[in-house]
Amino acid sequence: MGVLIMNYVTRFYFFQAIDLFSGLFYVLGLLLVIVEMFYPGFGVPGIAGLILLIVAVTLTAKTWLDVLIIVLVLAAILSLVFTIIVKTFYKRKGNLSNKLVLGDSLNKESGYISNSDYSFLLDKEGVCFSPLRPVGSALIDGKRYDVITKNEFLQKGDRIKVVEVKGTSIFVTKVYD
Repeated sequence: MGVLIMNYVTRFYFFQAIDLFSGLFYVLGLLLVIVEMFYPGFGVPGIAGLILLIVAVTLTAKTWLDVLIIVLVLAAILSLVFTIIVKTFYKRKGNLSNKLVLGDSLNKESGYISNSDYSFLLDKEGVCFSPLRPVGSALIDGKRYDVITKNEFLQKGDRIKVVEVKGTSIFVTKVYD
């Protein structure tokens, strides 16, 4: 059985069945799939290439073993082309890393803020808008903020002072007169 399979695989008799149209479909299909690899978009070239390859395989193959071998050969060709292009072209120019990796940094110095920065409230005073047990609302500079007390319960109307800001958490303590 193994000898029969090896004999079948080594001869690749189905390559003799490739006519002009099948060969054209193989070449165009491979080219369109390669174009889709490097210029991804809506998938039109990739889908068209896949359809052309399927048509070419159905025109060429006579058995399921033929289909399997042709698909493996096509996968090997596409993998080899992809590897060669990535190793040579993109290694020299560095374009692939620019397309796959975000080069810009979205930091505070550039004007980007991922969440609200409440550090300007540090050491400011305000009034409890609701009871703080230990979380609630406070009015600071006429604006309402969600605040957290440092292990104490405060009543509505109590005077508070911002003592710490961590991210979006505003920590307050009661101001004693």
